[in-house]
Amino acid sequence: MRPDLPLRLKNSGAALILVLWVLAFLTVIAAQFARTMRTEAGIAFNYREMARAHYSARAGVNMALQALLRSLRHPTAMQTRSEDPDPDAPDWRINMDIPITGPRQERIVTRIDNEGGKVNINLADQRLLRLAVSGLGLTEEEENTIVDSILDWRDSDNRPRPLGAEDDYYQALPVPHPCKNSDFDDISELLLVRGVTPEIYFAGLSERVTVHPTRDTARQALGMKPGTSQSADGFDFNRININAAAPELLMALPEFTAEMVEALVEYRLEQDLRADSDLVKLIGARAFLSVRPLITYHRSPYYTLSATAQMDQSGVRQGVAMTVRLDLQAKDQYHTVHWHPHTVVR
Repeated sequence: MRPDLPLRLKNSGAALILVLWVLAFLTVIAAQFARTMRTEAGIAFNYREMARAHYSARAGVNMALQALLRSLRHPTAMQTRSEDPDPDAPDWRINMDIPITGPRQERIVTRIDNEGGKVNINLADQRLLRLAVSGLGLTEEEENTIVDSILDWRDSDNRPRPLGAEDDYYQALPVPHPCKNSDFDDISELLLVRGVTPEIYFAGLSERVTVHPTRDTARQALGMKPGTSQSADGFDFNRININAAAPELLMALPEFTAEMVEALVEYRLEQDLRADSDLVKLIGARAFLSVRPLITYHRSPYYTLSATAQMDQSGVRQGVAMTVRLDLQAKDQYHTVHWHPHTVVR
C-alpha cells in the first residue's frame, strides 16, 4: 500500500463534504428562486385579474350609459320591464341591480341610480334636509343642529342659525377650519359640518344625500330661476323622486311603515310610479297626504352609473362608478361630472 493513501482518503472526504455543502446551498437557492417565481407569478396573475375586472366594470358602466341614453330617445324605456326578444338581454331598470355575464364569464353587476332619489344638500330646503337626517337614531336637537349647520355652511353670510355654526364655532375647534359659506363640492364635506360625526355619516347619511347640482349649475345649465326650486325640465329639488329613493330614505318619510316600503320597492321592480293614484293604491290616502309635499315623479338630470365585476376564476372583484348629467338638447347628450375609480358598489 502506498504511504500517502490515508492522506488522499482524508482529502477526498473533505472534498465530498464540500461538494455536499455546495449542493445543499444551491438547493436552498433554487428553492428560494422557485418560491420567488411562484410569488411573482401569483402577483402578476392577480394584477392581470384586477385589470380585467376593472375594465370589465368600466364596460358595465358604459353599457348602462348606453341603455340610459336610449331611454332618452324612448321615454317609456326603463319605466317598465324590457320586452327585448333576446332572453339573455339585461333588464335595464332604475334603482336596481342588473346582472350581466362578461365575455370571460366574469360576473358584472351594474346599477343606474337617479340622483333625484337623494336629498340635494346644496338646494334642498330645511324640510327636506330634516328628512335626510331623520331615522338615524338622533335626538330632535341633534337633527336640528345638523340641519341648521348645513344651511349655515352653504349660505353666504356669517350669521349662525339657532343651532347652526359659522366661523366663530369652527375656528374654536381643536383643528380649526373656516365655514365654507358656499355650496358643497363633495358629500364628504359633511364631516366638517357641526353635528355630523363619522358614525352618523357612514351609518346612512352619506347614502341619502347628493351634491349634484350646485346652485350655480342649476341656474346656468338646468334653467332654474332664482327663488325657485324647479329646473326647466320640471324636477323639484325640494322633493325626492319616489321611484329612485333608497328604502332607508323611504322609511324616513312621514307615516311610512316597513310594509309600505316593501310594497313600494316590489312595485318598482316591475315599473315606475307615474301618478298619485298609483301611490295611493300602495300606501293609502292618509300616508299619501303626508308625503305628497315631499315627493315627485320627475327624474333629476343627474345619474350615478356603477358596476362591479368579479372574475370567475380568481374571484377578484373591482368596481367603478360615474355621475353624469343628461341633456337632450346638447350635441353630446351626457356630461361626466364625477368619476369614481376603484369604487366597490352594492
